Amino acid sequence: MPYDKNTFYNIGRENMSEHTIQLNDGRNLGYGTYGDTSGKPVLYFHGTPGCRFDAELFHTLAMNNHIHLISVERPGYGLSDEKCSYTYMDWVKDVRELMKELKMEKVDIIGVSGGAPYALSCAEQLCSKIGRVAIVCGLVPFDSEEARKSIAKEDQMLMDAAQNTPEQVAPVIENIHNNPHRMVEEATSSFTDFDKKIITNEVLEKFPRIIKEATRSSEGMISDYKLFGQPWNINFKDINVPVYFWNGDLDQSISVKVASSFADRFRKVKFNLIEGAGHFGTAVVGPERAILLLANEK
Repeated sequence: MPYDKNTFYNIGRENMSEHTIQLNDGRNLGYGTYGDTSGKPVLYFHGTPGCRFDAELFHTLAMNNHIHLISVERPGYGLSDEKCSYTYMDWVKDVRELMKELKMEKVDIIGVSGGAPYALSCAEQLCSKIGRVAIVCGLVPFDSEEARKSIAKEDQMLMDAAQNTPEQVAPVIENIHNNPHRMVEEATSSFTDFDKKIITNEVLEKFPRIIKEATRSSEGMISDYKLFGQPWNINFKDINVPVYFWNGDLDQSISVKVASSFADRFRKVKFNLIEGAGHFGTAVVGPERAILLLANEK
């Protein structure tokens, strides 16, 4: 499917409506809404780091395809309060409460990068309330040596530190918060030719604001990396909803070989390859293709 760069142009924060709800345990859960608020509801689970701003790239596309895109922030990110010893099951409970608050009987989910295990936890535990799940350049369980070797060294170091010495991770995240442009510069150094063509300066300029909002607290990233390195405790064969994968064949963060092998664990699955795309190119193009699929399939 050809990429239409115009899909992502003229996307600004004025298109977002941001909210919080108070959960049963007293925490606030933050989210932003995009697209057609009377359309089909799709929950968007951001990567690591990420926040409610991530999905603003897709506002126009969601609007044109009658998708109500709800970008939910995990604890410790953006407007969402942190929670100690957070688990994937806690996320399932938070999502259940959000759906009840928003009076949503059934939703589809897009999980991008680090949002993947959270999307799959919901697919397993809330199966009657989930229609389809799209996993875009998604993280995989590190339950094999091949999977562990496939992850970027920086992510491996953060996972190990979050498990063993989380106090050493907080200053790293604080530095990211204070210097978001540096993280963007490091990311662009890994762009493939495909990525460079689709991630225009206009899109790239949005990344520092996303990073700064995502890292206003260090607890979101620390919690994510702790969970990533632990067993996910998800029975993938029990997921009875269709799961669609989009992966770039030049992704240096998530090996396409490992991702394809992971996709084979699901009962109802389709694996889609984006040729020439790296991690960031996939994170931009993949949700676009997921939105189009979710909008057009009944």
